[in-house]
Parts: sequence; structure tokens; C-alpha cells
Amino acid sequence: MKRGWVVISVIVIAVAALIVIYANPDQFTGRATLTSGANYGPIQTTSYVYHSCVYLTENDGWDVTKTTKVRYFDRLEGLTKEAADYCENDNKVREYNCQKGYMVYRPVVCPSNMVCKEGSCVYK
Repeated sequence: MKRGWVVISVIVIAVAALIVIYANPDQFTGRATLTSGANYGPIQTTSYVYHSCVYLTENDGWDVTKTTKVRYFDRLEGLTKEAADYCENDNKVREYNCQKGYMVYRPVVCPSNMVCKEGSCVYK
């Protein structure tokens, strides 16, 4: 009888681990190249209405020194759209990425020796 409960417990733990792994929107997938000294904000989890995401440029893996462009389908509007990294202000980039087929984005503050220009952080 104890062996049955052990097997059930192991299965429950394994399923729970898979749920955490696959439902965690903040986990990095693919090329997770982070820029040293940049301050990364949270990945926006409301983006799951934006699916079928593909890169129109090279996947920069959250590297804010490069500008990424993606195409995705917006379920709310029923339209295919494109988005490219852009400057929210002089030192903050809105960084786009595709994760598990969904378009996601996050704010990133440039490293202290850089400013935002044309969607990427560049040296002052």
C-alpha cells in the first residue's frame, strides 16, 4: 500500500514540476543573451494573446545592444502585426522576443554608460 502512495506522489511531483516549467513566462528559452549592466524588468505575461510569433531579424536573446523585430498574430484584433524594439525614453528599451510561439516583451534600462537610440542601447 505504501508503494502505491509513493508512486502517486512521484507522479504528482513530476506533473507539478512540468507545469511550473512550461507555465513560467519568465524562463528564458533559446538564446538568453543578457546585456551586462542592464536592468531587466519583468516579462509581460498579458502577451499570451499574441501568438504565432516569428523573428523577422536575428533572435538577439534579450540583448539590448541589438534591435529585434517580430511578427505575431493578435487574437484580440484578429490581425497579424509586427513589433520592433523601441526606446521608451533616453535610457529604457522595450525589448521584444518570441517565447514558445508567443510574442513577449519587457522594459530594460540600459547600462549606465549607454543611452537608448533607435531601439537599442548604444555607448554615449
